[in-house]
Amino acid sequence: MTRYHVVVCRGPECGGMRESAKVRTAMQGAITDQAAGERAELDDYSCFGRCKRGVNVLVRPIPAGETKDQRRRLMLMPTSAPGALLYNRVQVEEVGRIVAEHVLSGQPIYEWTQRVPPDEPLAAVGADGACALPKLER
Repeated sequence: MTRYHVVVCRGPECGGMRESAKVRTAMQGAITDQAAGERAELDDYSCFGRCKRGVNVLVRPIPAGETKDQRRRLMLMPTSAPGALLYNRVQVEEVGRIVAEHVLSGQPIYEWTQRVPPDEPLAAVGADGACALPKLER
């Protein structure tokens, strides 16, 4: 049985402007309602650096034997953890699906990881044919 660390961004834009506290509350409710408490550990994080794409929710598998101390160290760079997946633009009504599909069934919802805000340009191709990804800003 895979356990997951579910982390909700609480940074100034996600928290203050996009009300991530409501997403976190809904996530806790979904974990409880779907009896996923043994499969999920819920946490907060100050900022994933993808503010325009908030509310951001990271889900990553917890390796067998990982200690709380190791988990705290991983929180310094949580998106670099093996198997980590960062959902963006998460809405309250979507958290139940994240718990049901990703946490309980092990099936990530990949289309929710690349939702681009309307004011963020997609990658552009230069005259030399090279792909230039847009710089993500806070």
